Amino acid sequence: MQIEIRETRTRQALIVERKGMIEQNFNQAAAEAFRALTGEIKRVNGWSAIRDRFGMCPDEAGMVPDAEARYQAGFFYEGELPALGTEVQRVTVPGGRWAVSIHQGSYETLWQSWNRLYRDWLPASGLALRDAAPFEIYLNDKKETPPEELRTEIWIPIQ
Repeated sequence: MQIEIRETRTRQALIVERKGMIEQNFNQAAAEAFRALTGEIKRVNGWSAIRDRFGMCPDEAGMVPDAEARYQAGFFYEGELPALGTEVQRVTVPGGRWAVSIHQGSYETLWQSWNRLYRDWLPASGLALRDAAPFEIYLNDKKETPPEELRTEIWIPIQ
């Protein structure tokens, strides 16, 4: 597992939230949330402000029932955007230091990469977590990319 330490500035993002983890993944919730979010961005013709597509899971695994676990579909953006529907939230993702790893393969196996980062790499690294939500950035589109070629960056906040 290769880890890169990155320093970022604070970023603005748009998110839509859905609930429900099924068989250790959020594929259904993610599809529904991204459908709603992209629909709003299309409605206001806001694609010029959109940057990276990401997902956040703010609930710690095992702390809430799978059916109540939240998935937040998001886009980082820069510049101005017109008013969006009430379901779309504007949030700030803090800057700072991040440990970043690449998962290659299906979204169904992302949890394995998350587990390796938290269970194996983090304790051995000597680094500590900081209080910010981890997230994943989707580097390619599952509609255009075979599952085994999907690339996802996993971002973990560190001190």
